[in-house]
Amino acid sequence: MIRRPPRSTLSSSSAASDVYKRQNSDWLQEGLNKLKGKYVLFDLPGQVELFTNHDCIMKLARKLEQWGFRLTAVHLVDSHHCAEASKFVAVLLVTLSTMMKLEMPHVNVLSKIDLVESHGRLDFGLEFYTSCLDMEHLAAHIRDDTRMPPAFARLNTVLCETIDMFDYVQFCPLNVSDKHMIASVLKVVDKANGYCFGGLEGENMAALMGVASGQREWRYSQAAEIQDIYLDTELEVTIPSDDDDDDEQSCS
Repeated sequence: MIRRPPRSTLSSSSAASDVYKRQNSDWLQEGLNKLKGKYVLFDLPGQVELFTNHDCIMKLARKLEQWGFRLTAVHLVDSHHCAEASKFVAVLLVTLSTMMKLEMPHVNVLSKIDLVESHGRLDFGLEFYTSCLDMEHLAAHIRDDTRMPPAFARLNTVLCETIDMFDYVQFCPLNVSDKHMIASVLKVVDKANGYCFGGLEGENMAALMGVASGQREWRYSQAAEIQDIYLDTELEVTIPSDDDDDDEQSCS
């Protein structure tokens, strides 16, 4: 248990504020020093403004890096947002903004993948949403929606072009009840922060690349397997019967 320091020094004055920040910094460092050699997880609040606009999380990350921590940000997004194209564009924009703001290795996760179609069927296959490779196709799909105001469609087109220009965002699917999917996400995180290279520091490049390639999983086959499990891939096909043909002939 890491106890918080007292708030007695919290004040609006600059000097008192610096003391308070230093006390909190010392408190955090002291607590983390007791966890040397441990894999530490920071569960942060889900307020996106802390990551996209405010500097507090970025400053905390820089401080942790100064103390020798190798960091990876794991950004979780509810997968049901994929069911609506414009919502998915908003998810991509928030994710990209977070990556640009924090400036650290980043692993994006589509969580609750078992509920991905709880708000409606997906317009594309799961790999489309995990790889994010064809933003123009997504923008065209939004433009073709007759319910979408033209100005809103043009806005989404520009946003898709911006996301595609950076080409940073991809997602790993996750269902916390599936231990294999948890292990798959953990492998990606371990590679991002260098944990999987553990005792290989100072070894030759061949050894490092061997570990890196050994951790690799093919995204297409993984997405196809998960899609077969969690998505409704059956299409309703109406096949005309012989009676229908007879009726058409009689009407001609």
